[in-house]
Amino acid sequence: MPTDCLHMTAMEVVHSKTPDEIDELVKIMQPKLQNIADWPFTHRAKLIKPMLSFDGSACAVSWIPAGWPTNITAESNHDYSYTYHHLRRDLFNVSKDSGVVVESRYSLPSAHITIGRYITLIDHIPSKHEVPAIKKDRLTILSDSSQADLQSQISDTKLRNDQMEKWVKALEEINKWLENYTGPGADWIVGEERGMEIRTGRLWYGGGETAAFGKGS
Repeated sequence: MPTDCLHMTAMEVVHSKTPDEIDELVKIMQPKLQNIADWPFTHRAKLIKPMLSFDGSACAVSWIPAGWPTNITAESNHDYSYTYHHLRRDLFNVSKDSGVVVESRYSLPSAHITIGRYITLIDHIPSKHEVPAIKKDRLTILSDSSQADLQSQISDTKLRNDQMEKWVKALEEINKWLENYTGPGADWIVGEERGMEIRTGRLWYGGGETAAFGKGS
């Protein structure tokens, strides 16, 4: 994933609307957009314990919401009672209060940043089962695609299990290293560097346009 496309989705307002419909929703939300974008600046939510996760379409770095730590000191000025779950709840409520109906496709299962998407399975296909060139261009998996869809395009192909095992083992080794990692990124307050962006348009893979930019550090 290109660096300028890396992002964490805190909440999706609507999806699968025409440009005109989106423009109307932006107009409705306009008086509240800056307040929504600035929300994380005054409501700090900390994420901890990064690890790599993957499914049939992508690989991501995932965090979990920080709770009350056992070694908290009196000098700590972070409010651990306000978590990432509270932040997403509030973003939902302030968006709804702006006058729109929130119609997300799904509830986000985790705080994650997608770092790579699978384009083809060529690396895991034995040469003797090489997919014909005419089919290679069709070996594309979108985020909503299923493995059944993919397998229907390469039904005559066997995947190399040993290559798959190496891939999974490499991720497991990285996660084992991350268990004891305490450097930059080991914990992260959402939006502390650049602030939160509200974006519209074709947002898949980090696209779209910025409608409002919140305060950062």
